[in-house]
Amino acid sequence: MNTKKGFTFVEVMMAALISTFVLFAVVGFYMMSQRAFFSGAEKSELVLGVKNAINIMTEELARIERIEEMTVDNIRFKMKPYKVEDMSAFGVDDLIDITYILDRRNGELKRVENYQEKVILSASYLNIKDEKNIPMFTPYMLDSSTGKASIYKPDYTDTEKQSRLVYIKIRLYAELSGEKLDLVTGVRLEFMHANLLQPDWKF
Repeated sequence: MNTKKGFTFVEVMMAALISTFVLFAVVGFYMMSQRAFFSGAEKSELVLGVKNAINIMTEELARIERIEEMTVDNIRFKMKPYKVEDMSAFGVDDLIDITYILDRRNGELKRVENYQEKVILSASYLNIKDEKNIPMFTPYMLDSSTGKASIYKPDYTDTEKQSRLVYIKIRLYAELSGEKLDLVTGVRLEFMHANLLQPDWKF
């Protein structure tokens, strides 16, 4: 006597339910992997962007011949070109005019040379942390009586004090899609001091 064998309705429903759970688990794992991948890619891009901006600024700030203007958000200075063919014919008018500007509202760091503006870093909340503005540039002045450097509040009516700047601290804090990076470095103004030939400089 032949009997027909097959799946009951309950067994079919259980199989469908298990399949659904497995499918959701696989999709969830895939989406989590994707988020982790893009998060890591964004962080790497942010780190490279900040380091690149810092490298560009430190290389040029170290070659400052004369500071024209400086605040916590920007600095304008004169520097020699990297290659000067004829030093005897080189004059003050041949210095390159460069400005770095921090645009906090748009989260951009801009470099301006001869009226040509270029964004060298773009990241949300650039130099803003816990609703407090972080200075990008902090200048230090050498106190000739103590031989120590202290933070200098720019006073462009006092050229003697300005000429005694020895160091500029650079700080870039950035956020991008939840990823944060805080990088601090500094530059000694050796080119400018060499030109001034002042005996007080101590490095």
